[in-house]
Amino acid sequence: MATKQEQKIENLAKKIVDTMFKDFQNPAMQGPNFTWEGFPKMMQNLAQGYTPMTFYTLSGEKLDKVEEAVGKLAFKLAQEKVNSEIFKKPSVKP
Repeated sequence: MATKQEQKIENLAKKIVDTMFKDFQNPAMQGPNFTWEGFPKMMQNLAQGYTPMTFYTLSGEKLDKVEEAVGKLAFKLAQEKVNSEIFKKPSVKP
């Protein structure tokens, strides 16, 4: 069973990836440098940027670890979504 913090990490990463993936389906949202190949890294950075606001009670090394976990998960979720829905590749599970 996931801890409350792990659940919060998962919820944050999933919400950002799902929302942004839907938004970027609209070509008007895609700037001149947008690529689906770069989408996972963009989601990693975005998720890490939201982490301090979501985990406002953490600081220092604890916040750094949570930011890293949120970023890694957002990258993984975004990569899976792009592979399965944009490039039609099967999802790769570790």
